[in-house]
Amino acid sequence: VELDAESAENQAILGVALDWNAKATEAIGACLKAIDLDPQEAQGYACLAEAYGDYGRVDESIRMGEKAIELAPKDALVRRSFGYTFEVRGMYREAIHEYQAATGLNPHHAAIYLDIGRNYRALNEPDEATYHFVRATQVDPGFPLAHDQLGWTYYSQGYYSQAAEQ
Repeated sequence: VELDAESAENQAILGVALDWNAKATEAIGACLKAIDLDPQEAQGYACLAEAYGDYGRVDESIRMGEKAIELAPKDALVRRSFGYTFEVRGMYREAIHEYQAATGLNPHHAAIYLDIGRNYRALNEPDEATYHFVRATQVDPGFPLAHDQLGWTYYSQGYYSQAAEQ
């Protein structure tokens, strides 16, 4: 895949891909380039928030997430990125808040329900986790990770037959 190196949006996408592949230093570089190319590109700041979070730069991560939301308050993916910055630090209630804001903006994005469920499970609230994993499977019945997480949640609650169905 070839990207236009002078596109802020493409640099932000590249930054996210690098971050998801555990290349935080390179991701930070791509995100910074996105912002340099277009200081109004919210995805650049959202990308930087995730990468800084993964790199352990907590305060900077939160500042970048807040900047992204300031630039694009109605962008579900920006909210989701900000939720992730809280999740990786174990700030599960804050993460849930941002993920729920994201579902309010885009109720058809199954992965965000998965994110919410994962955070409820981390808070040892299996009923809420189950509800959101089920919601993810309703939004996208073919989403294997949602079925996997739902199955494990059922299993951990002793609902073995429901777990086996997933």
